[in-house]
Amino acid sequence: MIRSELVRMASRAAVAAALVGGPLVAGGCRDVEKIEIPNIFHQPAERPLADVPIPNGFRFKERGSYLFDRNYRVARLRYNGTPHVDDVVAFFKAQAPLLKWRLVREADPDAEGPALVFENDTEEMKIDLERRGGLTSIEIDIVPKKA
Repeated sequence: MIRSELVRMASRAAVAAALVGGPLVAGGCRDVEKIEIPNIFHQPAERPLADVPIPNGFRFKERGSYLFDRNYRVARLRYNGTPHVDDVVAFFKAQAPLLKWRLVREADPDAEGPALVFENDTEEMKIDLERRGGLTSIEIDIVPKKA
């Protein structure tokens, strides 16, 4: 008898909760404005590293790109776009120093395209460029600077 009474009370409580709480859950949140708090640490996929400039007209390629960012950074960032290689070289030469990268050397254009090497206090950034069929590819490799 006590068990059946407990079951009946639990059933009534569940029904009451559904009747009272259901409308609150279903309709109560509709009138509340959604507030988004910006995440200042999030970098958009198009530019996963804030201190690496990316020229306009390029799209980030997730395939083949990676990023390890803990005590040090190791990254390969790949992009495709239509701007010409010469414009991209000029962009990096102008913009990278603004983000504390120093141009160390510029490799002569080979069969695939030019390469730029920059460094900051702790890292080296190599930028390989290639132009094929009207499309320019950028591959950016970042590694810790050799001691």
